[in-house]
Amino acid sequence: PQLRLACGSEHTAAHAVSTGALVPVFQTALSALELRVPPLRDRLDDLPRLAARVVPGRALDSAALAVLQTHKWPGNLRELADVLRDAAGRAPDGPILREHLPLVMRVKADAPRT
Repeated sequence: PQLRLACGSEHTAAHAVSTGALVPVFQTALSALELRVPPLRDRLDDLPRLAARVVPGRALDSAALAVLQTHKWPGNLRELADVLRDAAGRAPDGPILREHLPLVMRVKADAPRT
């Protein structure tokens, strides 16, 4: 049997070699196929599609989507999934509304942009 390795990282294998975090001999093996996926903050148009996958059968109200689009998503998809699952738990039936989202997100969405 052939061994296959799939891994994810914020940096490429070449970057890891240049910083000394990875031995050069492993760069070839780890660079066989590199898929670069931009962070969620750079793909906010994907939020409705991603939400449909995280909480299937639950719609996002337009006001809730607007709040989600103002967030910077430092935790990327994991953070989005946590927020949406929590919001779905607060919304027993129907769509996920703005008021189902965390207060801190709603407050930041209402803050003036500087």
